[in-house]
Amino acid sequence: MRRYTVYMSLLTIILILSGCSTPMAGTGGVSDMQIKVEQESEDESRIEVILDESIISDGSWVMFEIWSAETNGSVWLQAAYEGEGIYSTETKLLSSNDYTLLGHFYAAGGFHFSRQYDSTVN
Repeated sequence: MRRYTVYMSLLTIILILSGCSTPMAGTGGVSDMQIKVEQESEDESRIEVILDESIISDGSWVMFEIWSAETNGSVWLQAAYEGEGIYSTETKLLSSNDYTLLGHFYAAGGFHFSRQYDSTVN
């Protein structure tokens, strides 16, 4: 019985982790998640995530994760929902060009999807 419990726990963890990079079923899912960075001023940037409005519910939210030498690890920023599938925040942590930016979308029911910002697409 103990082996079965361990096996099911591992299977659950694998399914949860694989969901982080798998688009939602249907058309226009999280695979349409776009991240944009705009310079508001010399030291402040605006970060946006654009999602398909149909996947957003009352329990949905977005966090941005920034990794850089400046931050000496990761810093998490909560994004505010603006409507029409857009979440955004402003930060001074992107002043250098040496950073990694990830957008994390959390949907009601425990779903989590991530996308790394690609500056060549912006």
